[in-house]
Amino acid sequence: MDMTTLIRKVGRSFGDTGQIVITNDDIIDWVNEAQLKICRQTHCLTATTSQQANVFPVSLPSDFLVCKRVVIS
Repeated sequence: MDMTTLIRKVGRSFGDTGQIVITNDDIIDWVNEAQLKICRQTHCLTATTSQQANVFPVSLPSDFLVCKRVVIS
């Protein structure tokens, strides 16, 4: 489902198609939070990074969600 359809359906479900109480930005924020929650719980986005063991502090990407394992070699 695309975002336009989702916004329309949510507006109709709440009876607020005029964005009086719930704005489109609110709906987009809810969708973004839901996507992040799904990613955190299902671990559907994975990545690997390498860094030398003597480098401190460890810098993580700004979009980092969850750490599953750290290996120091």
